[in-house]
Amino acid sequence: MSIKRKIPVTNKIAMFLHCKKCLDELPDNTSPREHAAIEAGWTKIGLQLWCKRHDKNILHVDFEGQKHPAVLHARRH
Repeated sequence: MSIKRKIPVTNKIAMFLHCKKCLDELPDNTSPREHAAIEAGWTKIGLQLWCKRHDKNILHVDFEGQKHPAVLHARRH
């Protein structure tokens, strides 16, 4: 039997992912969030984060053909 968990649609990020080069070049008085230039999207194998500023991969997750629950809509006000 599988356990169904409710997936939150609010920001529950506990650890952010950033481009290492962007962090190394972070301007003074600027947060990594303000400086980020990241694209996220689906690939044939999974999910990829891409740094637009450096045109480099940050993370590419291979789901190995498995399907995972996901929320693909925003919270309604």
